[in-house]
Amino acid sequence: MSKKIIIFTLLILVANIYILSNHSLSIVRMARVVTAILYFLILLRFNKFKDRFVLIFLLTLIIADVFNVYYENPICRKLTSLFKLSGYLLLIYKIISKVRFMKPNNLFKILFLAIICINLSGAIYLITSVSNKTNDVIELILLIIYGIVLISLCSVAANYNFRYNTRRSTYFLYFSFGLLFTDLFAFLGYFLSYEYFFYGTRLFYIGTLFFIVLYALYTKEEEDVLLVEQTYSG
Repeated sequence: MSKKIIIFTLLILVANIYILSNHSLSIVRMARVVTAILYFLILLRFNKFKDRFVLIFLLTLIIADVFNVYYENPICRKLTSLFKLSGYLLLIYKIISKVRFMKPNNLFKILFLAIICINLSGAIYLITSVSNKTNDVIELILLIIYGIVLISLCSVAANYNFRYNTRRSTYFLYFSFGLLFTDLFAFLGYFLSYEYFFYGTRLFYIGTLFFIVLYALYTKEEEDVLLVEQTYSG
């Protein structure tokens, strides 16, 4: 089964690269929606409703992708962010009980500030391109929250994998960082007009969906046995 998923993922990747190279932005966005739906259907077919958490999370991504098709519309842009935020918060809620917080090191602080700066840059761009002042403020707030939640997700995912180091925690770590790099490359491609970054965005997004499927189909909650218990200094 895993080999079939790998082959399926490679075919989806090739198809998406072709679409990125030969079609308009709206078609490219629709291809992303179709891609997410296909992985959702795989889970419905083989996982049924055993892991409803993953199905709900994928559903939030699909809904966000649908609104993303009309991203130039200010309302759809906000709804895209809101549904992604709800999905990321769902992921954090899923594993927060398995995380033990430690004092952040300098690398984490730099990464955190970098993500916030990137989101603030995006907010400034949106403020200059959208005429409605109220929408501008909402856009700014959403992007700041978005950056904080996304880096928090990666932080708890790394902590979770460090404490358990199982296939389940590793897959969770992979698709959490996949979400981070998907959004990072999307920002660079869209807001800074680096169109080649759209290829990176799609690569990371498909990789993220791949590891979500592996997480749901090939791991179980019972695998999460604490590797080592440590007391972190604050």
